[in-house]
Amino acid sequence: MTTCLQSHGQIFDTDHKMTTLFFVEKRKDTPSIIRDERRRILNRRPSFLPYFTHLFHRSPFAMSLMMPFLGLWLIIVPVGCDTNTTSSSPQTGHQDPESMSPALQTQSGFPRIVAFGDSLTAGLGVSPTQTYPALLQRRLDQAGYQFEVINAGVSGETTAGGLRRLEWVLKGKPSIVILELGANDGLRGQSLADAYSNLERIIQRLQAAGVRVVLAGMKIPPNYGDEYTTNFSVMYEKLARAYEIPLVPFLLEGVAAVPELNQADGLHPNAEGYHIVAQNVMTVLTPLLRDVTGQGKRLGRVENNLSP
Repeated sequence: MTTCLQSHGQIFDTDHKMTTLFFVEKRKDTPSIIRDERRRILNRRPSFLPYFTHLFHRSPFAMSLMMPFLGLWLIIVPVGCDTNTTSSSPQTGHQDPESMSPALQTQSGFPRIVAFGDSLTAGLGVSPTQTYPALLQRRLDQAGYQFEVINAGVSGETTAGGLRRLEWVLKGKPSIVILELGANDGLRGQSLADAYSNLERIIQRLQAAGVRVVLAGMKIPPNYGDEYTTNFSVMYEKLARAYEIPLVPFLLEGVAAVPELNQADGLHPNAEGYHIVAQNVMTVLTPLLRDVTGQGKRLGRVENNLSP
């Protein structure tokens, strides 16, 4: 959604500029640099908006006849705003979990560790090889552990969305799930009781399926109020105690609020920051690995791009 909104911000900013230049060019004294700028923008991002605007100025009645088509255009544009994705950046958005399940059904034969989370797991803004699941795979390989790490992060995911995706994750028959969800609930000021309940149900379902769970704790900025902020971080501690599962106290420990370790948004780690995140997870994960055995040769890769 963030990418979508930013893209639309560019669309409408560009359209506004295009509209202005469209009418300026009608004047005889229009400088050539303005005409060249208009042509550059039109070539870069075609849009029908300036023509609708021009039509409105010339004939309001004709514009009223075109409004249904304009409405259809405004509906279509948001749907396709994330189509210009590249393989170097994680995909975002949501999709029917059933349509994603084949990607999770790898045939390696090794015990699987599924990193199940939001954009912090998906690696928004970095390449697939720079995400914490990919770096975790490297650490496991170097330490001689025979596991396959699967990146099942989805940017923008909430605890409710994770609960809906849970059956898809279980189809991959994971041995361990690193559960990293809740940050988006907190940043949106959603009910902590609901977030707790969703995480609880996810943990219960995973444990019922014989999956070992590692819970990744999160924190939110203090501007949400002391009570909400405190209760948010305590939520993870309560769940870890209640279900006797390992807890990463704060996934972004050593990274949060350090500008050189984060991207421009101040929320998502950069490539260097993800090295620290991977180590935070590895520290808590290592004792659990001794209880899960696997056969076969060591893996040297991570399954990425599994987010819808």
